[in-house]
Amino acid sequence: MVADLERRLALESRRSAALTERLDRAKAAIAEQRAARASADRENAALRRELAVIETSLQESGSSASGVPAQPWLDGITLLYVGCHPNQVAHLRGVAAVAYAGFMHHGGGIEHHLSLLAGLVSQANLVVFPVDCISHHAARIAKQLCRQAGKRFIPLRSASVASLLAALRRPAVAGLADAAD
Repeated sequence: MVADLERRLALESRRSAALTERLDRAKAAIAEQRAARASADRENAALRRELAVIETSLQESGSSASGVPAQPWLDGITLLYVGCHPNQVAHLRGVAAVAYAGFMHHGGGIEHHLSLLAGLVSQANLVVFPVDCISHHAARIAKQLCRQAGKRFIPLRSASVASLLAALRRPAVAGLADAAD
């Protein structure tokens, strides 16, 4: 009888250990899913903010009810965009033009030498770069050059027109235009 009870105890101990391990895996999976959901919620919120900025900009880009064109908000600012795909540059330049900002571009990679970046940063009032379309090395150099020159830089969520437009609509960026006057 003692041997039978010891055998059953060992069996239940193994079963308990297996269930504990299974519970730990389930808890880890739940924590991972919660983190993924929180990340997706942050991404969703960023996209909603960008969409709101685009909608506002589209409404403001046309003439007002009085027939007077909307006011430029970055007149006098020179923007340096570091990174992105070459086929996007024209679209990004168009966003800067709507804001009456000057536009310079540096590829942030193989097609443009990073040694040219210092000269471009010195000419810019604002440097932006998409974190999803720039090398880590180029981003680090751009940040370092901006800090040395006392220039503002904004890392963008993505290499999209919406991200650039949302960044340019920030009140702190509009303050740069006021300081440039």
